[in-house]
Amino acid sequence: MLLQNIEFTIFDLEWITRKDGKSYIIEIGAVKLKNGEIIEKFNKLLKYKKPINPIIFELTGITSQMLLYGEDRERSILEFLLFIENTTLVAHDITNDMKVLTEESDRLGLEVNNPQICTLRLSQKLFLFERYNLKYLAENLGIQTFQMHRAYKDATILQNIFEILLKALPENIDTVEKIKNLNLGKKKLIKQKVEIMDIDCNMRYKGFFDGASAGNPGKMGTGWVIFDEFDQILIEGFDYIGVGTNNEAEYQALISLLEFAVKNKIQNLDIFGDSKLVIQQVLKEWKVKAENLKPFSKIAQNLYSQIPNRTISWIRRDLNTVADALSKKGVDAAD
Repeated sequence: MLLQNIEFTIFDLEWITRKDGKSYIIEIGAVKLKNGEIIEKFNKLLKYKKPINPIIFELTGITSQMLLYGEDRERSILEFLLFIENTTLVAHDITNDMKVLTEESDRLGLEVNNPQICTLRLSQKLFLFERYNLKYLAENLGIQTFQMHRAYKDATILQNIFEILLKALPENIDTVEKIKNLNLGKKKLIKQKVEIMDIDCNMRYKGFFDGASAGNPGKMGTGWVIFDEFDQILIEGFDYIGVGTNNEAEYQALISLLEFAVKNKIQNLDIFGDSKLVIQQVLKEWKVKAENLKPFSKIAQNLYSQIPNRTISWIRRDLNTVADALSKKGVDAAD
């Protein structure tokens, strides 16, 4: 397990900023994580006596009346500062949360000097997505997002995202400092630059995918191709995606194919690949036991479910020659 015995506080704050520029926390939600287990929780709505902007209610569901009966502000903030003591703080776009938390701490004459990890920045280093807000990340990683913009709920959503990010880290990243200095270069978990084409939605297409690695782990390449009903190539793609395992390459090839299909609103698609493991896991007939494959499996399952009429089937390698050749071109693109 990565980053053993480090305690993380994954937290979210809801706050208001008054006309004088001063900010006040109205809700704190947090979970403390160690070795993949939640060891403590924090969830408090803080007292605030003045009426709040209706926009706050529309966003969070928190009313001025609820805040009148909230918990004592100073005591709650002090309890949270004790809660986070000797932990690494984790938040999405953490700069904003820390600015408000520091402002509240200053009023108590206290400092916050915890190490910090920003999941927004970390996700940008690990995933190639179109957007990186909390809701978009959660939905694309298969995490439920109902009742967002309440502090504790957002903290639990972020906890799930953070665990996926940790599992996606290379094995040599075993300290908080290494996470902050992470630079993967060409490494990317998902290829999202999808070409938009004029697609006949009534046609049934066939897609083939394959992944290759020069060593296991080694340099990874992906290859995929989509044929129309007349066995003419609609589109093909290949890419070098960094260093990893063969199964990671297989998953990322499938994800690239599915991304194209979803973005181009393909309605009817039969998918074929020679990785029985990937196909059976996407169909949820085999469990995903390898931690490094779980993020890929969730993404692939989510994309696959968005195609209305789809199938996915295993074929022999000798029947997957086009995608196989493309994946080898992906490996060669590293040089």
